[in-house]
Amino acid sequence: MTQGLPTDPGPANCGRPRQSIVAALARAYLDFAGDHPAVYEAMFAQPIGARFAEEGNEPELRGAFTVLAEVIGDDTAAEVFWSALHGMSLLEAAGRMKVEDRSRRIGELTARFP
Repeated sequence: MTQGLPTDPGPANCGRPRQSIVAALARAYLDFAGDHPAVYEAMFAQPIGARFAEEGNEPELRGAFTVLAEVIGDDTAAEVFWSALHGMSLLEAAGRMKVEDRSRRIGELTARFP
């Protein structure tokens, strides 16, 4: 899930506005959820007794959350951002939100994480 996410501070992201990186991260997350619904559901369907933000978790478990925290800035803000994306992905999958309106929702969300 972390492949292609815009967290690399290398040449591709140098000078890129932070808000555009946050928006790209949101698009990548929602695209993954939409493109791989069975995998996305499996990631969250079974209780595992671990939180994503906890130190000491398996690297695979913490990996995607670490990407969010690095871009957003801290674990608590990343949890808020992630929960919003998770909610959007579930609502889109259930047909309660139009996928065509995703860009506007991403704009609203990223405006809150400048």
